[in-house]
Amino acid sequence: MEKKTELEEQILRVAEEQLLTKGYDGTSLSEVARQIGCNQALLHYYYRTKENLLKQIFVNKFQTMLSVFDQVNDADKNFLSWLETTVGNYYDLLASNPPLPLFVLNELVRNEDRRAFIKNSVMNDERLVNIYMSYAKALEKAIDEGVIRPIKPVDLILTVVSMVAFVFMSKPVYCDFLEVKDEERDNYIARKKTEVIDILINGIKA
Repeated sequence: MEKKTELEEQILRVAEEQLLTKGYDGTSLSEVARQIGCNQALLHYYYRTKENLLKQIFVNKFQTMLSVFDQVNDADKNFLSWLETTVGNYYDLLASNPPLPLFVLNELVRNEDRRAFIKNSVMNDERLVNIYMSYAKALEKAIDEGVIRPIKPVDLILTVVSMVAFVFMSKPVYCDFLEVKDEERDNYIARKKTEVIDILINGIKA
C-alpha cells in the first residue's frame, strides 16, 4: 500500500511538471511514464485518463492555494495584519511555482467542464467552506468597526488573487519589452511583493 502511494505521488509530481511547462495539450502520458520509469498501463490503472490526472493536480493546487487562508482565526483579532500576512504567504507560494497562475487560468478559461469540476470540489470541501465563512465573518466585523471600507468577501479574494497572479504572468512581458537586465529580473518579484501588499492594504482601509 505504501509503495502504491509513493508511485501515485511520483506520477502526480512528474505530470505536474509536464503540465506546467507544456500545458495540457503538450503533456503526454507516455512521456510521464518514461520519466518515472514505469509502463503506461500503470498510469491508466491509477488515473485512467490524462483528464483525470489533470483534475487531481488541479484539486491539489487549489487546496494548496486556498490553504493560505488557514490562519483565518487571526483575522478576527486584527484583520489588516492577517490580510498582509495572508497575501504575503500567497505571493510566496506562487513565487515557488511561477508557471502555476497562467496554467490554471488558461485551463479554466478554455474548459467549462474543468470549471464545474473545481467549483464542485471546492464547494464540497467542508474545511475550505468553513475557512471562507470564518473569513467572511471577520471581514464583516472589520467593516462594522470602521477598520476597512465596505467590500464583498468574494470581491476582496478576487482582487488579491488577480493582483498577485498578474505579477507572475506579466514578468516575461515586462522584462522582455523593457529589456530588463538579469539583476533586475531577479529583483522584480521581490520588489512587486511589497508594492502589491501596500496597494491592497491601503485600498481597503476605511
